[in-house]
Amino acid sequence: MLFRSHVLSAFVDRERDVRVRELLSDILVQGGPDAVPLLCGSFAPEPAAIDDDLRSIVVEIGTAAVKPLIDAYARPSMLERLSLGLLGKSLNRRAQIVRCLSGIGGAHALEALRALREIEHSDDLRLRLDQAIHTLERNPAPAREDSHGTR
Repeated sequence: MLFRSHVLSAFVDRERDVRVRELLSDILVQGGPDAVPLLCGSFAPEPAAIDDDLRSIVVEIGTAAVKPLIDAYARPSMLERLSLGLLGKSLNRRAQIVRCLSGIGGAHALEALRALREIEHSDDLRLRLDQAIHTLERNPAPAREDSHGTR
């Protein structure tokens, strides 16, 4: 995990050479489902460009990321725990997880989105979950299969 956190730290440096960031992305994808909590914990408190990069890695991990995404959705981030409500409730991390599940697609991700919808209390996130569910139901694209270790 420590190694992956150093790789992630280097990856999120958007001024790093594009080719180097691609190699770092490959390493993170190869981490498979074990890398998902670290990636989800790195989503910005508010929407940011780096979220797109992190989300693309999670989506590339594929269906193996679904279970860790559900777990990450239910667990507050370190920032959320430390702020104790002082900074307001950031919904971006969970919104990014919804987008990851939607990007992975397939029956397993759809089932996860439905399960998260049942436990969500935020109106905004329930709406995002409804939209993701609707999109996957209307366009049942095949799931992104597990790709870690096969690149």
